[in-house]
Amino acid sequence: MAERLNELGVVSKRRTDRHGRVTGGAAFSHGALYNILRNPIYIGKTRHKEDLHEGLHEAIIDDATWQLVRTQLADHGGKTISSVRRSASCLLDGVLFDSKDRAMHTTYASKSVHQDGTFRTKRYGITHCHCMVQRTNPGWNVCLRKNLSAWF
Repeated sequence: MAERLNELGVVSKRRTDRHGRVTGGAAFSHGALYNILRNPIYIGKTRHKEDLHEGLHEAIIDDATWQLVRTQLADHGGKTISSVRRSASCLLDGVLFDSKDRAMHTTYASKSVHQDGTFRTKRYGITHCHCMVQRTNPGWNVCLRKNLSAWF
């Protein structure tokens, strides 16, 4: 459906904020269409958290069509993730120390990069310190110094 709307040139609403920045005017993504098609406002109802309530407006589609769309959406989404997540522990945790003898810990950030005509995820590793500092909440991990080192 997203491809068909794109062929027809249907785009999201353009908005200009108070700072003059323009957003919208882009093709609908699958996620945006999913949210639109699940909106109960089209059947004359409103949603509050998980509950549906009768709205003060008239429905623009009938309940049978609404249920058919919901069934189709349920059949095409919510697949389980097949990959297994790795443990977040790293070999260097607690082995490296900064100049103040504080243990360094590792974390990472991921970024999608375009390489050789395809997109792939590049992972950037970072070591940083966690030091215990008494501030307003004793026991919180707060690092006053920016001790970071990164590798690529």
